[in-house]
Amino acid sequence: MTNGKPISTFPSFGGNDLFAATYQSLRWGRLP
Repeated sequence: MTNGKPISTFPSFGGNDLFAATYQSLRWGRLP
């Protein structure tokens, strides 16, 4: 299912990139 890649809810945005952007936004206390 994951095909060796992390589960992504938004594959069109790139799972890792989206997660990183969201995580970074949360670290800065801002919403994406």
